[in-house]
Amino acid sequence: YNMINIRKGKELVQLDSDRYWDDKPVDKTIQQICILTDKDIEWVESLPLSEAMALKETVDKIKISNKGNFNKVVNILNQEYRFIDLDSMSFGEWVDLDTFCKDPIENMESIITLLYRRPGESWDSSILKERKELFLENFPYEDAAGASLFFSLFVMDSIKITKDYSILDKMMKEWMNMKELIQGLPSQPQKKKQRKKRKDNSSG
Repeated sequence: YNMINIRKGKELVQLDSDRYWDDKPVDKTIQQICILTDKDIEWVESLPLSEAMALKETVDKIKISNKGNFNKVVNILNQEYRFIDLDSMSFGEWVDLDTFCKDPIENMESIITLLYRRPGESWDSSILKERKELFLENFPYEDAAGASLFFSLFVMDSIKITKDYSILDKMMKEWMNMKELIQGLPSQPQKKKQRKKRKDNSSG
């Protein structure tokens, strides 16, 4: 259980965020073991006590979060995949990412499919379905979460574009609010110009 793929990571995150399990710790642990082992409840309940306790310790050690680690290179089934050069992304790719990032956990494999490619590979929308299935089962969740967080937090500094694209509106809301505060009040330079204009008129 060393590698938690995107599918298992998503299920564990959703389980952990569901308040239904807050007062059912034993049932929650059983559900977690089911996710980790890809087994059903009956199989988990039939385990010898020693094996069940060992799995519980494994569950307790696993810390699933949306932070993760950002790795630019990830090896999947002996194939190297690299985080893309964000400056080279096309408008169509941005549109897809904008859509996927509205629900980043649910669409994590789609986001990662756009952000990681084989060396020298150009984007081809026809491989999206196949690549999503590959990453869903084989891409480490922790790496996927880290890459998604990196993209959402630093994309505005990474991309040098002048067009007003609607990208990650929901995730970047706080950044946009901060930008508005930094811009300051525009009224001060206007007052200076008005004073200068009145002075010119009085001298005439």
